[in-house]
Amino acid sequence: MLDQNKLLNLIADDLKVCREAAKKLHPTDMAGKDRNILEISTLTAHLAWAQRAGTDQAELERIVHSLETNVLLRGYQRWREMCETH
Repeated sequence: MLDQNKLLNLIADDLKVCREAAKKLHPTDMAGKDRNILEISTLTAHLAWAQRAGTDQAELERIVHSLETNVLLRGYQRWREMCETH
């Protein structure tokens, strides 16, 4: 079973990391800036989606699946393992 609060916290933590990384990018690193913008946008969209999902397990499953298969985000962490209830 997936825990909405854990998922929200994971996404919020990754958004914080992305925003901090944006501050450290070299001013001429346009590819890095573009990727960072895409990552922040994608995480923000997933955060809003997770907020709307509430405790709907089917919807939370779709969100985690989307995070796991997203080309930009799949290397971040083990989404499912990190937001499962024990």
